[in-house]
Amino acid sequence: MREVSRSSQGRVFRMTAAPDIFLSYNREDQAVAKRYADAFTAQGLNVWWDTALRSGEAYDEVT
Repeated sequence: MREVSRSSQGRVFRMTAAPDIFLSYNREDQAVAKRYADAFTAQGLNVWWDTALRSGEAYDEVT
């Protein structure tokens, strides 16, 4: 994954390789999702989770 831009909502990344894990979660559970992402990453897995995608936005707008 590489950073392609910054916006008022945060950094925007593009995938450079397929992730091992795609983490989907409810925004209210972001703290729990982060713990999972950190644990998977610590095990050497490449995790993608949408920290920038907001309700109503198209996936292509932030990836």
